[in-house]
Amino acid sequence: MDLEKLKEKDPEFYKFLEEHDQELLGFKEDEEEEQDDTEKPTSRDKEEDSLTIAHVESWIIAVKEKENYAALRKLLGAFRSACHYGEGEEEELSERFIINSSNVFNKVMVFILSELDGIFKKMLHIHQEKKVATEDLKKIGRWKKLFPFVKSYLASALHVLNQMTDNRMISFTLRRLRPSIVFLGEFPALGRKFLKAAFHFWSTGEQSLSFVAFSCIRDMAMQLGTDCLESCSKTIYKQFVSSAKFVSATTLPRIQFLANCVVELYGIDIAVSYQCAFTFIKQLAIILRNALTVKSKDSFKKVYCWQYMASLELWVKVVSAYTGKDNLQPLAYPLAQILGGVSRLVPTARYFPLRMQCAVMLNRLAAATNTFIPVAPVLLDMLDFKEMKKPPTGGAGDSVDFHVVIKVGKPVVKTRAFQEECVNTVLEQLAEHLTQWCYSVAFPELALIPLAQLRRFVKETNVDRFRRLARQLVEQIERNVEFVTKKREGVSFSPKDSEAVASFLKAEREAGTSPLFQYCNVLRERAKERRQALVETRLFSRFSSTSFYLLSCCSVEVKQKPDEDELARDDGKAKELFNKKWHQQKKRAGTEILTKKQQKEEEKEKGDQAGVEEDRVEDLLLSDDDEQDDEGVRSNDDEAAQKPANKKRKRSSKQKQRTK
Repeated sequence: MDLEKLKEKDPEFYKFLEEHDQELLGFKEDEEEEQDDTEKPTSRDKEEDSLTIAHVESWIIAVKEKENYAALRKLLGAFRSACHYGEGEEEELSERFIINSSNVFNKVMVFILSELDGIFKKMLHIHQEKKVATEDLKKIGRWKKLFPFVKSYLASALHVLNQMTDNRMISFTLRRLRPSIVFLGEFPALGRKFLKAAFHFWSTGEQSLSFVAFSCIRDMAMQLGTDCLESCSKTIYKQFVSSAKFVSATTLPRIQFLANCVVELYGIDIAVSYQCAFTFIKQLAIILRNALTVKSKDSFKKVYCWQYMASLELWVKVVSAYTGKDNLQPLAYPLAQILGGVSRLVPTARYFPLRMQCAVMLNRLAAATNTFIPVAPVLLDMLDFKEMKKPPTGGAGDSVDFHVVIKVGKPVVKTRAFQEECVNTVLEQLAEHLTQWCYSVAFPELALIPLAQLRRFVKETNVDRFRRLARQLVEQIERNVEFVTKKREGVSFSPKDSEAVASFLKAEREAGTSPLFQYCNVLRERAKERRQALVETRLFSRFSSTSFYLLSCCSVEVKQKPDEDELARDDGKAKELFNKKWHQQKKRAGTEILTKKQQKEEEKEKGDQAGVEEDRVEDLLLSDDDEQDDEGVRSNDDEAAQKPANKKRKRSSKQKQRTK
């Protein structure tokens, strides 16, 4: 009506609009079509509303070549219909377009997900290679006009993303949504929804899907400001802890991969990472303090479990990766204190695997921060246990992998395999600890107490092979003491001269001529061979993807933007993703109506499955602590819980007798 009045009052200006802004005049027709559709939703002809390939291709041409908003509106309407396809009769009636062809469905989904982000940026005059901050979008003139179109696209894409179950389809959709992350800053609700989905796929998806999901999380943390980064840093740690409830030979590579992802994310902004790391490390310290104060089985469980140990190892990796004056090195001290307390919380031989993990983490922390940490007492205490000085009485036994075990049973402690693994690992880690300072001017003093305790172990042990291994290490330490002593006899600087002390034996350090350093390399090779032999005989040999294991042991490198070749390969496979099978599956999901009997059967089946899942989770949570079973002692709570159960059984037996 306004345009008709304008035509009568100012025909010259109306003619100018016809020549220079036809989209404005075409707005009337679009509005009339939409108004007609809303006024008569039940009287529409389905053949007119049914989409065809010709319709879609004509809209695509209009959008790509002419940047036509009317065609873009129709394409997004078709995309929304495709994303909500098969979700019930009411949703289908409310949609404007009816998709009955799998080819049309595939065409709409692939085009929108593959090219619409580029079209949006072209219309906003944003170069694909140029980085644009979210706050800069409001400064672009066309953003206000494109705002509802972008919101519709993201909302529909996120909706269908949460409906997908195929990993390839999810991975394709995430890759295509990744370039549009810059737009999510203008839609906080959609951003939270996208992050929730990405974290879910990262923590539960298979190898490639998990990596793609993490790429999206990292991009959001980098592009959407400090608040988003802080939220991502907290959420990713909580998701990691939830995924580390139980560690085994098959789950260890994946947990290591997730930990490397956390390390990568915490390197974006050290200031934000420091605050988050400080908070979570403080929580671990509080849990340990409660265990030391209360000294109950429940408090010990909270420390001696995989989630706690995985969290400690994670923070050791994070702090080791970002050390320096302005980095996370100040957190090394509280971490070392916690690790020392955890290693001595329950001083029994059954927890030697856990203590060894603590010693490995302490060595890693000391090497990364170039700080002396007293690791030797943690290791040498293990050699003082009587189980390490007497010949095994439990037979040969199976090999024990200290990487995937926290606690072993009493019979295992007496086996030959367990004792050999303990002694070998103690000597290897002690050599690692002393090798870090084998070029230090103070090495003779540092090695004094370890040498004395090793000599005592050589005299007291009754196992010849243990005596031989310990004597070899003693000889190499003595040689290194002599090596350092000779070099420092000719120096003229005092211990206060820090620069001269730091440069002591610099040439020998670069050449690697220290006797202990060379011997430590031999021990590393032996440990590697022993570990490889153990892996080949255990579940790692059944792991489906060797590349995933190798990837998990390396640092995660995420590209700033998706690889164009990778996206091109995705486009080639896209036609196989949104195929007829997906279309028919969604159609069946929306049109099939279950009878009441079938619904009851399905609900019962789901309830049974849920019960099995709950039992399995409970088993995993309690699998680290088998103290009650090993000791043969039942707690008062268990006895109290057992009495009502016995009463119920007695009542049920009496009732049966009465009925008989």
